[in-house]
Amino acid sequence: MDRTRAPDEQDQGAGLEPVGRSDALRLTDQLRAAISEAPRAAVALAQPVRDAHRARVWVALGRSG
Repeated sequence: MDRTRAPDEQDQGAGLEPVGRSDALRLTDQLRAAISEAPRAAVALAQPVRDAHRARVWVALGRSG
């Protein structure tokens, strides 16, 4: 077992049969939908991350910077 890779990356694709066209279209549509949400998620995450950094929350949590 290769412990340098995450468990979900190990043996990725081993023994998998190619999917049919309809499944391939469904999966790519799901990927497109998820990817289209990424910019919105990044914007929603950016301000709380900035706020947490400005507040130096790691200090209150007893962690080093």
